[in-house]
Amino acid sequence: MVERVSVVHVIPAKICFTDLDRLMRNYRVLELRPDGHVTNKFDFSARDDDAAKVQALEATFGQDMELWRNDRKISEWRGQRPSWLKVRRMSKGG
Repeated sequence: MVERVSVVHVIPAKICFTDLDRLMRNYRVLELRPDGHVTNKFDFSARDDDAAKVQALEATFGQDMELWRNDRKISEWRGQRPSWLKVRRMSKGG
């Protein structure tokens, strides 16, 4: 069971409640050539590592890539994969 925690930030003349479950984390995807050189990179935010993996896979087109959060590698994908756009088109009959 995950316990939900709320934090109260006291700002002069203002109180803000922040639900920690809604904080976004910053991630970076590195798109790689087969020899390992970076061809492209993009930064985005996601709720957690699992959500970041889904977003990264949806945003890339089948090339090798790595997903990072700060200095920690979350995941990597190597080799040919169908792009999610192709998978969506095939699942919709087109």
